[in-house]
Amino acid sequence: MPSPAPRAGETPRPGIKAIQPLPSWCYEHYNDGKWWFTRTQACRIVRLKIDLVYRDTSGVTVRGGMTVNQFSYLYTSASLTNYQFQMQMGVLDAWGEAASGAKLSANASCSPFTLCKVIHHDFPDQPLRAGTTVGGHIGLDTSDRIRQGGYGTKLTHNTSLFWAVEKPGVASGTGIEGRIFLRCDDALPADNNTSPGCVVREYTPTLYYPMAGPLPEVARHIADAVNAGAPNALERLTDKTLKDKNRAVSCPPSQPRPPGKSCDEYPFASTWQGAATGTNPTSARMIDATQNELGGSALNTFYRENRVLEKDWFHVRTP
Repeated sequence: MPSPAPRAGETPRPGIKAIQPLPSWCYEHYNDGKWWFTRTQACRIVRLKIDLVYRDTSGVTVRGGMTVNQFSYLYTSASLTNYQFQMQMGVLDAWGEAASGAKLSANASCSPFTLCKVIHHDFPDQPLRAGTTVGGHIGLDTSDRIRQGGYGTKLTHNTSLFWAVEKPGVASGTGIEGRIFLRCDDALPADNNTSPGCVVREYTPTLYYPMAGPLPEVARHIADAVNAGAPNALERLTDKTLKDKNRAVSCPPSQPRPPGKSCDEYPFASTWQGAATGTNPTSARMIDATQNELGGSALNTFYRENRVLEKDWFHVRTP
């Protein structure tokens, strides 16, 4: 069966001008027809029946067709303002006018179209024949608009790949792949900000504190708080005054700290579900001071690497 390049687990860097292997998790959903996401990747494998049709004044006539496996992959980076959309078609069978002479072409754009531009188009017209896999990729970039907007800019848009299978002068079939919603921004708070970047908006990131990991007291506190009714879906808060109020309510400075311990609050003070800004149950506990500090550092790293902005939702898990 025609298939794309071998599997790989790592995210490629946008700008690499070559067909990239699909991530291994994409193959776990082989041919279910759905898009699957991470914070910087979107992937779909679907089987399509493509009819090649001829249109004239008398109507539409199907003159041939093919069955293909379509492998689509969009990837970006939380520290870059460009992204790649690649697509391959593996032809399983073809009949009628599609059996010979049919070609695949493609282009891509975003909507609103003014938010991005194509920076390279590595998707030449290619012949489609049974038993072969062809494809290409197209790079898009948002850096010009982010520079124009300056710090605080957030560009929410969708991107699509438009493809056509045609036998010139005889028949053709077309389709649209994607409409993946992205956000490219330069809006991380100053204590998180390193550079602009892009994320997939459909995906809500998850922060993990494993019970068997290096921060067991942090994990246990979170798990106990959630079991007692605190939420594990949180919304980021970036206002320093409000964060300080959350900390003051949950862990007042007057509260004694035993040696080697510090006060840990959950939900985090940097969320709208904190003790002062939220209406939900909250918890505070004295835990190992070093673990508490490292847990806060892990949270800040998570915010930065996933570009979690003001009022962005995320999940917290303690597996």
